[in-house]
Amino acid sequence: MTEKQVGWTKAQINLFMDYLTVVIIDMFESLEFDRTYIEHTLAGKDKLTVLLWCNNLDSKYKAALADKLGVELNDFTITLKTLTQREC
Repeated sequence: MTEKQVGWTKAQINLFMDYLTVVIIDMFESLEFDRTYIEHTLAGKDKLTVLLWCNNLDSKYKAALADKLGVELNDFTITLKTLTQREC
């Protein structure tokens, strides 16, 4: 697939992933998870690993993450799957 077909440039994906990581950490901290544990879990992980991790979240946490990002759960799920396929 080309960038035009996917609709995201590498720079846009990188910005989204940076933002997603911050939102993940904030969200789990608000759910009373240990912030240090989540930071350690995601530290040094490449984009694909973080995307796969998000894809495998329990539906409750995936919904909370979509809500924190201000997007519909279905749209968020499709975006995660699309970006994961692109990164593979």
